[in-house]
Amino acid sequence: MSDLQAIEDVCAKPDPPPQLRFVSRVHTLDNRSHKAVDAQAILETHLTDRTVPA
Repeated sequence: MSDLQAIEDVCAKPDPPPQLRFVSRVHTLDNRSHKAVDAQAILETHLTDRTVPA
C-alpha cells in the first residue's frame, strides 16, 4: 500500500512523469460489481497456482 501511496503522491505533482499519467484513470471498484468479483477470482487463482514459480 505504501508503494501505491508513493505513486499517487508523485502523480499529484503539477507535472507527473509521462509513464505514470495512467494513475489518474485508476479508481476503486465497488466490491460487489462484476469487474471486482472477476478480478478477485483471477487474483486468488494466480496467488494459489502452485505451477507458477515463486
